[in-house]
Amino acid sequence: MPWTQVTLNCNEADADRVSAALTLCGALSVTYQNTSSSDVLEPKPDDTPLWSSLSVTGLFDAAVDRDDVQNALTHELPDAIASSLSISTLRDRVWERACLEGLEPMRFGRLWIYPSNQTPPEGDESVIVLDPGLAFGTGTHPTTAQCLEWLGEQPLVGLRVIDYGCGSGILALAAVCLGAASVIAVDYDPQALIATRENAKVNGFSDRITTCLPEQLDNAPVDLVLANILAGPLQELAPRFNKLVNTNGTVVISGLLAEAMNKTCACYQEFFTLTDTRSRDDWMCLSFQKRTTTE
Repeated sequence: MPWTQVTLNCNEADADRVSAALTLCGALSVTYQNTSSSDVLEPKPDDTPLWSSLSVTGLFDAAVDRDDVQNALTHELPDAIASSLSISTLRDRVWERACLEGLEPMRFGRLWIYPSNQTPPEGDESVIVLDPGLAFGTGTHPTTAQCLEWLGEQPLVGLRVIDYGCGSGILALAAVCLGAASVIAVDYDPQALIATRENAKVNGFSDRITTCLPEQLDNAPVDLVLANILAGPLQELAPRFNKLVNTNGTVVISGLLAEAMNKTCACYQEFFTLTDTRSRDDWMCLSFQKRTTTE
């Protein structure tokens, strides 16, 4: 069935007020969307920052009285906000399939990622099937893309790997697809672990990918640690990654902007040697090799 959408524009300070007004009018859900030129790239823990200007949209049953909603919002909200009010009809769709529209296969060296609505060519074993979901990671963001490109260039056969901050599990899937013996996928978000297990099952990798929360991860060293998260956590995790990787093993980190590179490298230089630097759209991907204790 169709739905009725009611959208208003406001600044960050008024967002909660607009949301409350829409909910009071009977909105079934409320969403925020950025209308400013700035992004919120690295919020602090337990913080939910908003953009300086945004649109707030309430989704209503199609049978709602539009005049009643408009009158109530005009009465409740300041003129500057109420004057931006727009009402439209959102037709119903099979939303699980709509999110796949426009997606095309992506290639990262010898690795391919295909959406599930397209059939990979027969005979090519380096293919992952992955659809957008609640957890981060489909290969379109520069941070993920650079990690996948790095993986696609490496000899991974037989390696033991940790994907720290696994999101959708895309890096874990790629590592196994390219020959890794096993991957431990780690994330603080239980939804990410569920998504990773489901994507591993879809691709037939459940026997080689396990999942756990960070506090459940032991310090048994592996050959490769992958971490596509944020600069702050990456800097704090340098000592732990030192314990998690074998001597001469590799740590690949991404998710930091160029402005954070020097500070991040300083956190790793005690344990590691920088071996590779990549940049795309101001996002960095850095590779380190663990030094021997005698170096």
